[in-house]
Amino acid sequence: LLEAARNLSGGDLLTQTLRYMVVDCGGGTVDVTVHDLDRESMTIAEIHQPTGGAWGGTYVDDKVKTMIEGIIGDEIAKKLTTDDWLEFMRVNVQDAKEKMDGDTQPVSLNLTHAFIKAVEDAGGSVAHLFRGINGMKYRYIGKKGYIVMESHVLSKCFEEPLKCITDHVVGLLQEIGSIQCVLVVG
Repeated sequence: LLEAARNLSGGDLLTQTLRYMVVDCGGGTVDVTVHDLDRESMTIAEIHQPTGGAWGGTYVDDKVKTMIEGIIGDEIAKKLTTDDWLEFMRVNVQDAKEKMDGDTQPVSLNLTHAFIKAVEDAGGSVAHLFRGINGMKYRYIGKKGYIVMESHVLSKCFEEPLKCITDHVVGLLQEIGSIQCVLVVG
């Protein structure tokens, strides 16, 4: 940011001070800061104390888990240990979150051995669980099972966290006034 501000010509900014917001979307939290950068002295001043909330990646993970639990039911969900869920999330959800770009391509989630075993131990079939669910299909390729879902199904898991972030940023902007730059990181 300092290098970019240093290279701007006088006509690029109307003021000597650049007010910017950083929205850091982390794993657990989203942290928002607002600073002024004085272009002449190249100093930074905090305009608003850091704020934010627990709207990071784990919030989306929780929404995905809740969605899957709603499909598989309590009996099967209880058979999955915390480590089983963590493995399912590690194998699938982080990759799926990174691929979400507004595209309409389907998203595939690999079903872990523990997941398939929990379903079978409950006397069920993974293919049967996902049959008839709008926007989802089960595929078995080789020795691996996959849930293939339309992107809009996974997008729903982002709606509430995004609303929280948007509401927070809008409220902060109403409090501090205009800014010239927003940096979204994480």
